[in-house]
Order: sequence, then structure tokens, then C-alpha cells
Amino acid sequence: MADLTTGYRRVTVVGGAMAPTLGPGDRLLVADVAPAEVHDGDLVLVDVPEFVGDSGSLAIKRVLGVGGDRLSCCGGPGIRRNGSALAEPYVRGATRTFDLTVAQHHLFLLGDNRPDSVDSQYPQLLRDRSNGTVPDTAVRGRVVWASTGAVAGPEAQRVSDLMLRSAIGVVLTLVGVIALPTTLVLSSRRRRRPSPRSPRSRSCRVRLARWDRREGRGQRGLRGFRAWRRAIRAAAIRCRWVRNAGRSGTG
Repeated sequence: MADLTTGYRRVTVVGGAMAPTLGPGDRLLVADVAPAEVHDGDLVLVDVPEFVGDSGSLAIKRVLGVGGDRLSCCGGPGIRRNGSALAEPYVRGATRTFDLTVAQHHLFLLGDNRPDSVDSQYPQLLRDRSNGTVPDTAVRGRVVWASTGAVAGPEAQRVSDLMLRSAIGVVLTLVGVIALPTTLVLSSRRRRRPSPRSPRSRSCRVRLARWDRREGRGQRGLRGFRAWRRAIRAAAIRCRWVRNAGRSGTG
């Protein structure tokens, strides 16, 4: 069966920087995305070596700001973007203090587990040490589905529907594989059953039974026995003809 998730990149989460939204072992599907299509709030797969240290792997972060956004935070859990407070029920821990404007073609990225995430909160760790933003060309894809259901939206719903249809297809295939041999066995057994004999063949058997050996031996002498034997043969031939005719449907 075709893989209905073909075209997406499969990623398994390592580490707890995105907890409680994502945790180690969670499975993700990541779709290719152009830098201009990245929006605030997206979960993105980024290639920023400073975010992951020496592991050389990619990182999952949340986009808090795109080019032109004004961001500020005063050390508490609340962040203001362009003057409006952001509702972030997914955040764990406090966010560090910052006040900046995101440069064009750059992104401000944070992990949801703020105390345990290396991200734009630490500009001193990045090549661009001015404000912690990273070029949008570092994005390698946008997360469109998570095994935990943490990602919502039309594309996530579409992927879930595709997976559900794929699972139903697998179940139906297994049912067919199991049911086919059973059907063949039952059909074979039906074919082996003898066809019902016609009433004429049944009556023929009754007549043949009457000519048993005791009755034949009861005849007088050799002549009587020969007459019994001829009658038996005639009755047997008649029964075979009636039985064969009944099977062919000619009566």
C-alpha cells in the first residue's frame, strides 16, 4: 500500500527544549516551506548549530517574531509583540529579558521550555550577537503534524485524515487476506458435496434393497438364483442411470 505521508520529512524529537508541547520520542511530520511562508507561532525545523551544540542535528523551535516585529519581555512569562501581550499556555518556566525589533528576513525563535532551551534568548551564543535572531534561510521545514496532536490547523487535519484512511485500508486488506482462504475452503467443501438425488433414484435404491441376498437365495434352485441375479443387475444399471441423469439436470 502506498505511503500517504510521502512528501513529508519524518522527525523524532530528541531532548526537552519544547516540553511540554513536545517531548523525547514524539514523532513529527515536517513539510518544506519557503522563508516567506513562515509565520508567528509556527513550529519550525531549523539548522542552527548553536542551538544544538556538537550534536550536529536540527532543532525544533517556535517562531515568536518575523521580520519587522517588535518584541519585548521583562523577565516574566509574558511576551509582548507589537504592543500586544501573547497568550502562551504552552510555556514552561520564565522567559529572559529582551527588547528588540526583528530584522527583515530574520526570525526570533524560542523553545517552549524556556529555562532549558538554547534559542534566541541567548544572543551571545549566536553568530549574529546583536539580538539573537537567525536568518529565515535556516528554516528546513514547518511541523504540520505531531503524534501528540500538539499541532493544529488544516494541514494537520489533512495529514490525520490521510493516516486514518491508510490505517482503514490496512485493516481491510488484513480482513481480506484472512477471509479469502476461509471462503475458498468453504467453496471447496460445497463443491465436494454430492448433488441431491432425484426421487426416482431414491425409489430405485428402495427397489434394489428389496432384492437382497436372502430373498434371492429363497428362490428354488439354480434357475431361481440366476433370475434373482439378473434382476439385481438390471436394477443396479437402472439406478446408476437415474443417478447420473439427476446430476446432469435431465431428471
